[in-house]
Amino acid sequence: MNIRLPLFIVFEGIDGSGKSTLAQKVFNHFSDYVPCVLLSEPTGGKWGRKIRKLLQSTDGADAASLLELFIRDRSDDVQKNISPALAEGKLIVMDRYMHSNAAYQGSNRISPREIISMNLAEGFPLPDRVYFIDIDEKAALLRVTNRKNGLECFEKTEILRSIRENYHSLIDDTFLVLDGSKSTDILEKEIVRDIEKNFTFK
Repeated sequence: MNIRLPLFIVFEGIDGSGKSTLAQKVFNHFSDYVPCVLLSEPTGGKWGRKIRKLLQSTDGADAASLLELFIRDRSDDVQKNISPALAEGKLIVMDRYMHSNAAYQGSNRISPREIISMNLAEGFPLPDRVYFIDIDEKAALLRVTNRKNGLECFEKTEILRSIRENYHSLIDDTFLVLDGSKSTDILEKEIVRDIEKNFTFK
């Protein structure tokens, strides 16, 4: 398969969109053909563990504190994982990246676009493609509720609606918006077609 490497693709969407399952499926598909790495944020590192603890607390999390933690976590991730993989000419399949940061922490006080700008000012690389798995927030919350006992602080219908709107405000020509109500098998085929069409040597 003549994929242009390195290639950096990111999966984004609200909780319950199915993006993590899809990232895993796409990674499994391409890892047979090209050097490939599957990453996710928040990471399992020091800052990522703090983020997860805050998200699971009943008191919720202060947006400014989370934003700072995410940038610290991402800085480590870029240094230890993303930049080396790009330098080694790999396909990076990423489950959440700076667009999640912007969508989830964006507010009236700091817009999603401003958060993207903050990330770029840190020198974090932009992905070649963002696969945004778009799904109605009520359907997404139903999926989340059915699959686990506890909900993280963002997993409420009104909050998911606002996050989804933030995602839509970030859409540019790097995004491919996919219908999250479709099966992951169908979406996987759509993504593979997109990569073969746009990111291979002719």
